[in-house]
Amino acid sequence: MIAILGAFWPEIEPLLAIAPKGVTCRAVGVGLVESALGTARFIERERPELVIFVGTAGAFTRAGVAIGEVYAVNRVVLAEPPAAQFPEPMPRELSLRVQLSGLPLASVATTLGITSSDGAAEELALRLGCDLEHLELFAVASACATANVPCACVLGVTNLVGSDGRAQWASNHRHVSARVADAVRLALPSIRDYVVK
Repeated sequence: MIAILGAFWPEIEPLLAIAPKGVTCRAVGVGLVESALGTARFIERERPELVIFVGTAGAFTRAGVAIGEVYAVNRVVLAEPPAAQFPEPMPRELSLRVQLSGLPLASVATTLGITSSDGAAEELALRLGCDLEHLELFAVASACATANVPCACVLGVTNLVGSDGRAQWASNHRHVSARVADAVRLALPSIRDYVVK
C-alpha cells in the first residue's frame, strides 16, 4: 500500500479524485509534534510500503524559486531557532532517497514556526543552504525512517519566506495543492514500480 500524507486536509483533498486503488490519502497534523505523532500512528496502524508526503512550502528568495513551481525533496534539515543550539547526538538532517521522476529537486528547512521576518529568512537561507521552508517534513521523514518505511516528498511553492509569506500562502495554497496533486498523479506509475522492486 502506498500512503499519500499531508499536514492538513486541503493539501490532500485534490488527490482524492485521482488516487488509484491501493493508494491511501491522510492528513497527519500541522507542526512538528502533531505531524510526527500522526505519521507514527498511521504507519503503525496501516503498515504502508511507501509514504509520499505532499504539501505547500515557502521559498527562500536567494533560491530563485518561483511561486507555483513543484519540487521533489532530496534533503531536509531541522533548523535551530535563533540563539539556540541542538544537543548532540540529536538528528538534524535527513536524505530522502526516493524522488518522484520528472520533478526538479529542492532541499528543505523545517522550522518550528513560519518565518515571518525578511531578515530572519535571509539569515536562515544563508546558514542552512536550503531552497524551501516547510513545517512538518523533518518530523514525517523521521517517523518514516524510524519505522523503516521509504519516504518521498513533493512540495509546491506558495510564497516567499518572510513578511508577506502568510498572505501569499493564503492566496495560493489551493491552486498550488492542485498542481502538487497533478505531479504526484503523473509520477505514481514509476513509484509503483519502485515499490514492486
